[in-house]
Amino acid sequence: ALSLGTFPQDWCWDYERGFIKVHGPVRDEPVDIRSSSEGQKLTKVDEEVYKWYCKELARSLGLKLEDLRGERPPGESTIMRAHRLVAQRESKQMLADAAKAKRRISDEEITKVLVKWAFA
Repeated sequence: ALSLGTFPQDWCWDYERGFIKVHGPVRDEPVDIRSSSEGQKLTKVDEEVYKWYCKELARSLGLKLEDLRGERPPGESTIMRAHRLVAQRESKQMLADAAKAKRRISDEEITKVLVKWAFA
C-alpha cells in the first residue's frame, strides 16, 4: 500500500475494519523516531506513520508542525514536547491576563498548567 501512494490514515481505517492484513509485527503505538534507540529497527511504514502522527498531533493541539519538530532536550518524546508547548502557550496567556488585570497568578492557574505539562 505504501508503494502505491496510500496514506497512513487509510491504512489505519482499512486495518481496523479488516480490509487489509499486516504481514509482520503491529505496534500498539506509533514509534517516536526522534526518541527511539539506535538498536531499534524502523521500517518505512514506521517513518510514514510517525510523520502523519506528528501532523495530526500538531493540528489537534493547535501547534505549528515546525515547533513540534524543533530542538528539544534529550529524553523528551514528541508527545511530551507537544504537551509542554501547549502548557507554555497557556501559561504565557495567563501571565499576560494577570499583568493586564494587575493581579497575581492563582494556585488554580499554576495547577492547570502543570497538569498539561508532560513529565517522564
